[in-house]
Amino acid sequence: MLNPVSLKSQLAAAMISLVLCATGGYAGGAGSLRHLQDAECPPADYAPKSSFDAAEYISKPWYSLKQLPVTFQGTNTFSCTRAKYTEITGKDFLCIISFSCNKLRISVENQSRTGGVDGTVNNAQLYAVNEDPAIPSQLTVTPSFLPTWLFGPNYWVLDAGTYSDLLGEERDPESTEYEWALISGGPAGTASNGKCITGAGPLNNNGFWYFSSQPVPPTGVIEKLDEKAESYGIDISVLLPVTQEGCVYD
Repeated sequence: MLNPVSLKSQLAAAMISLVLCATGGYAGGAGSLRHLQDAECPPADYAPKSSFDAAEYISKPWYSLKQLPVTFQGTNTFSCTRAKYTEITGKDFLCIISFSCNKLRISVENQSRTGGVDGTVNNAQLYAVNEDPAIPSQLTVTPSFLPTWLFGPNYWVLDAGTYSDLLGEERDPESTEYEWALISGGPAGTASNGKCITGAGPLNNNGFWYFSSQPVPPTGVIEKLDEKAESYGIDISVLLPVTQEGCVYD
């Protein structure tokens, strides 16, 4: 979920590769991503969702349906992937060194399984901060012991809504209920098959995810998320499915 355009962010990318191996490690290999082609990346108007209720979003677990391989979660762990968010209140050492004690801070618990739905459970604890209250759909996510200033905003809620609106049913325009979300690891600045993606190759830390509030969503949701991602200029051919059928969560 990073955009390594400076020495600082390159260092951060290297650090996150090392410390997040608890989620199973990268196993996609360079062959997991198709050859790159020229494209204008990131696409025009590619930005975090403008109207967003962060409190509603973090109030429930989120399950990955499709995602891009990254160094801290390779394809051998694309089973039973879930993220849980809890708001952090009160001061602690990390918020002090991150200068974030007065900002929205979130404890992130990521889980996946290696080798299928009955495989080994992997857990990773992360720390997220909304650095800019004017953009509540944009977070900076770090390992739970590193200050956020080492990283740039690397978790964008690109879009979110309900299954009903995604499937073409009527929706209250004032609703802030979320049942699906497109998560982008910062700008989609890498060209891929004539479109764009957040990163490529075995050292990529910039992910892209389809999130769902249900592990197995209603029929048609994944196909509509494909269409939605393509409308943002994303190369969906490099996104791989995550197995959720048959997963048991605590």
